[in-house]
Amino acid sequence: MLDRNQNFLLLLLISLFIFSCTKNQNLETSPEETLEFSEFIPEISLRSDCESIRIPAGSTNALAQAIAEICEGGKIYLEPGLHTETEPLIITKTIKLIGLEEAILRIQAPALQLGDSSTLLAMTPALHVLDASRTLIQNLTMEPLNENGGAAIVLENSDACGIMKNNISGFQSNILIEKSDRVVIMKNTIVSRMPWAVSMQPVAFGILNVNGRSTYIAKNDISGALWAIFVSDFWGKIENNDLHDNNFGVNVCGFRAAYTLPNGTIPAKEESAKGWKVRNNTISDNMNTGILVIDGSNRNTIKNNDLFGNGMQDIELTTTTMRNGFVAEASFENKVKAGSYSTITIKDCGNDNEIDGGILIDTSVSVCN
Repeated sequence: MLDRNQNFLLLLLISLFIFSCTKNQNLETSPEETLEFSEFIPEISLRSDCESIRIPAGSTNALAQAIAEICEGGKIYLEPGLHTETEPLIITKTIKLIGLEEAILRIQAPALQLGDSSTLLAMTPALHVLDASRTLIQNLTMEPLNENGGAAIVLENSDACGIMKNNISGFQSNILIEKSDRVVIMKNTIVSRMPWAVSMQPVAFGILNVNGRSTYIAKNDISGALWAIFVSDFWGKIENNDLHDNNFGVNVCGFRAAYTLPNGTIPAKEESAKGWKVRNNTISDNMNTGILVIDGSNRNTIKNNDLFGNGMQDIELTTTTMRNGFVAEASFENKVKAGSYSTITIKDCGNDNEIDGGILIDTSVSVCN
């Protein structure tokens, strides 16, 4: 069994009691919060001179009002129970949005739709964190208000944010990172809804890192996605995740334009993936490949991952290919170490990759493409 603590970063556990108040109401006691941080986001702090806002269960559109009223760095608590937001929300200031116990946020998230004259899908996320570095979203159960939920969370121009310990389900696409460095995505359970299985549109991901350096993705459970985790850009870490019942587990790649955000941003790679560490994950029972390294991705390390039950090979490092309708350059100078998992299957079609352990697939039989 994979040791989930192996090579894992030491976390700083902070437990604070903070005086909290609702508008025009003093609380006798403040909610207890236990927040976890990694060394990637030392900028996030619980300290703030703001008064906290606490929203009682059964609220409708109270979160939108609280975000408008809270000062920079303030904390908003959702009490246990259901909270409804009838419109998507844009967060343009640093906040800490924290669910207490079993707080449920049911929020409008329009389905992803093609524009009349565009090949790009219009994405209006339920929570759009825009120019709001050091924002934290934690301990929420997030669900779309309507049946056909589009996107859950987009972080844009928002460095050092944390998305931690949330349960996110019913959305086609879940967490997208665009031009935001040192983001931490930890201990979330993500169940993506699966229209892609019928339409084959590239609209279902668990975590998509388009442009974001030193991203840390750890201890998440992701299922139902076209891509459980898809990453571009430099120097991130993907470790101790459980990725199962998706199409692909991890794509180490370069993301091409597929969406347009409400402010006109079109997320697309500036760099293919370089210097990522993918290690100590359990990646199982996915329809296609467990870990795919493609589109010029290089100098990444794939180490000690438990891969089994995947429909194709467990790991593939591609040659130059047109399989997705455009030229994706060959992967090169990556390192794969099977570690404790000597029976994983590896198809190496790239250039100057180093393979240590595992079972190599004969590319004269299974042709590179």
